[in-house]
Amino acid sequence: MSKSNNVYKDAYNRCLRLLDETRSLPSEPELGTLLGVSRTTVRTILARME
Repeated sequence: MSKSNNVYKDAYNRCLRLLDETRSLPSEPELGTLLGVSRTTVRTILARME
């Protein structure tokens, strides 16, 4: 598995946990900073969650 895929999966899982804990998510830029990923990755994660 590639490093970028691992980073994505880790960020995706952290985003799911955050949503479960808080019932809401911060803005895309804030979420990217929190997860340590780009806004592009954040958008991909959010699109997959829909």
